[in-house]
Amino acid sequence: MEDYLTERLHDVTLATVSKELGVLKSAYARAMRWDWVSTTPFRGLALNQEGEERVRWLTDEEEARLVATAAPWLREFILLGLDTGLRRSNLVGLQWSWLHDHGTVLVVPRQLVKAKKATVMIPLTTRAASIIQRQGRQGPHVFTQSDGQAYSVDQVGMAVIRTATQAQLPGVSLHTLRHTFISRLVQAGRPLPEVAALAGHRDIKMTMRYVHLAPSHLRAGIQALEQRNAGYPAGLALSTESRVTPVSREFAERA
Repeated sequence: MEDYLTERLHDVTLATVSKELGVLKSAYARAMRWDWVSTTPFRGLALNQEGEERVRWLTDEEEARLVATAAPWLREFILLGLDTGLRRSNLVGLQWSWLHDHGTVLVVPRQLVKAKKATVMIPLTTRAASIIQRQGRQGPHVFTQSDGQAYSVDQVGMAVIRTATQAQLPGVSLHTLRHTFISRLVQAGRPLPEVAALAGHRDIKMTMRYVHLAPSHLRAGIQALEQRNAGYPAGLALSTESRVTPVSREFAERA
């Protein structure tokens, strides 16, 4: 157990390791109930899943390296993933029937969305629309192999990891494309509800993980105060007495 922790913590956070061990702990617990095993190495072990999950996203330079290293068929997946933020299963299993408005809008059916509560609508970039239209129709799936069969998530996922390794991009996986899509929207200053809708987040708390990537929205708040203060003579801008509302003055006096 200690060896596993030591090795994995070189690559991922403690929270991620705890989640992985949590799966094994549950499996052992069920195996004991079924009398498949007589003991468990997790007895008395509390798994700490505190802490933030690391968000790995690609810079423009890293994107260029990954794309340049990828095989042509994989390059299409990568570029489309970066421009749509689709989850892995939706990206690999993309279907022609999801395209609307002459191929300019992508609508993922509710039953294929992670939460299964609402459809996800993503207007396509010119690059994304072009990639999709380049694919030959050989069935319901947009991306197919030479034999007409659809790719599997594991097949594409492993190809991305191998390509990232060759490009010397540690920690990059198929899911990194989605992180990059969301990160770039936040960095561009897009409103969080808008980002959450495009990402298909069922809870905006999931989107809040990316807020630290765009400190500009905090600076904008301070700039609003600066502009307000600029309308006052020197010395009065910081004076609470000159600007306080009656309600807040009364509160201040009570305090």
